[in-house]
Amino acid sequence: MVFGKRTFKRQDQLGLSDIIQDSVRSRSTANLKKFAQEYKFRRKMEKYAKIFGGALSGVILLFSVISYVYQPVVDPNANQVIDAIDRNIFLRINRIDNWNTGGFNRLQAINDDNYQVVLPLNPGEYELKIADQGWTFPYIFGFNQPGLNLNLNEDVNLSNNEGNQNIKLSITTVGAYQFTFTANLPDIFLLNCKKLDI
Repeated sequence: MVFGKRTFKRQDQLGLSDIIQDSVRSRSTANLKKFAQEYKFRRKMEKYAKIFGGALSGVILLFSVISYVYQPVVDPNANQVIDAIDRNIFLRINRIDNWNTGGFNRLQAINDDNYQVVLPLNPGEYELKIADQGWTFPYIFGFNQPGLNLNLNEDVNLSNNEGNQNIKLSITTVGAYQFTFTANLPDIFLLNCKKLDI
């Protein structure tokens, strides 16, 4: 038997003993050495590939687990970040002009962080939100949970996430009420309401 294409094709399918037998039959010592070296080299490379391939897979798996376990937790109730209040914002109230906007309920900037408006209110139950002209998120501010009330003379935290709830306010005495909206940018928003003595 002469070593030719058939033997080269078969060497991946044959063991070392088969290669030796084929080489002996062909009486070619040079071919025997050549094929034996190629076979040993190939087997050694396969062994290294298994070792290093397994180690690499293990490292990738470890990093995947670490990145999953230590990924940052995002609070779904966290406020959206705002770089600036770059538009008119209004104290929109259900019982005053049906949530509409106008000069009467626009919050006036009194410094970089605070906005105020004074409204005459009669006794009753009110619902309100702070929002821009077009009800555009993240410029709509309300309570994070339903059923909360705004108490007079207390700073309350507001949320600007979609789905925030109306702010409820109970008024027992007719009078002028000052609302102060504080925007500690980028993501802290407060509201205060107090009755003015006038």
